[in-house]
Amino acid sequence: MNKYLAFGEVIETDINFDDTLLKTDAKATFTITQTDFLANPRKLTKVHRQGVQARFGFVEKTAILVWDSIAKFRVSENKIEYNTLGADEKTLKLFVLSEAVGIALFLQGNFVLHGSCVLVDKRASIFIGEPGAGNSTTATAFWKAGKTILSDDLSVVKFINEKPFVLPAFPQLKVWKDALTGLQINTLGLEKSTEGGTKYLINQPFEQLDPQPIPLEKITVLLKHNSRKIEGPISVLETPTELLKHFPLPSGLLKAEYLKTHFLHSLKIAENVEITQLKRPKNFAALEEFVNSF
Repeated sequence: MNKYLAFGEVIETDINFDDTLLKTDAKATFTITQTDFLANPRKLTKVHRQGVQARFGFVEKTAILVWDSIAKFRVSENKIEYNTLGADEKTLKLFVLSEAVGIALFLQGNFVLHGSCVLVDKRASIFIGEPGAGNSTTATAFWKAGKTILSDDLSVVKFINEKPFVLPAFPQLKVWKDALTGLQINTLGLEKSTEGGTKYLINQPFEQLDPQPIPLEKITVLLKHNSRKIEGPISVLETPTELLKHFPLPSGLLKAEYLKTHFLHSLKIAENVEITQLKRPKNFAALEEFVNSF
């Protein structure tokens, strides 16, 4: 069994993540193992991966997530059990880190967002937005400027002494080829992502990513440059509705106590964090200027 550090957890697993996660000898707090189990949930989600729509079930604090022909997962707070249904190793690893781990962290009571997070002056800033708003492109521009990326598309917030902190994920970015071209980043030598389309993987040095929780200072909602929405601060009362739009996991998780906790955490974030709507820069040159002045 291998042990790795990610999202504030020491993960013990039979999957080899040596190329993605930081290895550790610390005591495991979380397990990911292959197990044969029966599961046939019928509820379809809005989550699509590689053209396959996920099916989802949630009973007694345990979630079941199934992608036919790819993989299935049984997830609780500190344990993920998986079974491949045809996925190769790279695809399985992508699904584990982008979907199953997110569910487990949410069940632990953490707040999760579909957004990229960067480290600026020892503080965390999260960028969220509707598809096409440029979250990952913005994160890549920060990476090019020498900043550390704390998370790619799953940002996890943990409350410590009633204050929000970001849990650093792992040192890898998935970036569209068009974004790399626009930012004049050479794709030669970069590995293609198995997620589909024309995404490439950028790996940060392991030592660049401090695994300790980072205070969350800002959340920026990126708008398309031609959006008619007004730029500016988002009020405390508007925050729960806005952040709910960027929940990255199956909506079936947001019920009963979990929905209440999500709402209360949204208000707590609004009380402690600067939350602003901002139109994305019109072009890559303007984006780099924005990053340098952030």
